[in-house]
Parts: sequence; C-alpha cells; structure tokens
Amino acid sequence: MISVSTGLMLQVGLVVAAITAMPELSKAYRFNIIFGTVEKWWLVYGVEAALTLLVTIFMIPCPESPSFLMSKGKSEEAQKSIIYYHGISEDEAMTVLKAMQDTGGKGEKPTGLFGIFSDKEWRCGSLVGMGIMTGAILCGVAGK
Repeated sequence: MISVSTGLMLQVGLVVAAITAMPELSKAYRFNIIFGTVEKWWLVYGVEAALTLLVTIFMIPCPESPSFLMSKGKSEEAQKSIIYYHGISEDEAMTVLKAMQDTGGKGEKPTGLFGIFSDKEWRCGSLVGMGIMTGAILCGVAGK
C-alpha cells in the first residue's frame, strides 16, 4: 500500500499544484484574489499540504499489500488482505497465499539502474522512452 499511496499523493499533488499555481487561470475566473499572486504564494503550498494530509488520512484504514505482509512473515494478515483486495473466499485466498509463498512472497527482483542497460528488453524500452522525451523537449511540447 505504501507504493500506491505514494503514487496517489504524487498525482493529486501535481494536479492541484499545477492548477492553483496558474495565474492565467486564476485571473480568468477571478480567483486572483485567492491564487496566482505574489503575495499569496503560500496558499499554493497550504492547499498542497492539506490535500496530502487528507489523502494520507484516507489511506490509513486501507490494509497493507499482501506481498509486503508476506515479506514481513505475517501470513494471516496477508490472507485477510488478499480477501479484502480480491473479494474472494478464504479457500481461494489460501490458494493465492500458497502461490505467493512458493515464489518466496517477494515476486520479481527489482531491476537496478545498471541492470536496465544489461537486459535487452529494459534497454529497448528505456531508449524508446528517452527518444520520446528528447523529441518532446526539442519540438517544444514540454515548454512554453
């Protein structure tokens, strides 16, 4: 759940900060009293902090991911988490839990920075991504 909440908070923060920090949008809708002025810069950070806190509070009751619980040796909690996330019976959850235990409960090993360039599939994907980013930057899509 840690990676899900981190990604969720990042996306919410980016969207809200981008919208609240746009002086053109604020002036067009007469919100320049609230946002978009030099004197009110701290409100952008305040809104951002409030939303981050709100999302964090909503994530507290969510159970941890089954793979995280398995890596900590908490099989019973992992089973409850599987039932919660998948909406399946205890018998079906035991099958999923056994499959996780057979793979060591860890899934695939994460690829490191230099591992990207040693694996052909990762290298091709990275080069395509870098090419797209470079093209977007050079053609002015990413800028003003």
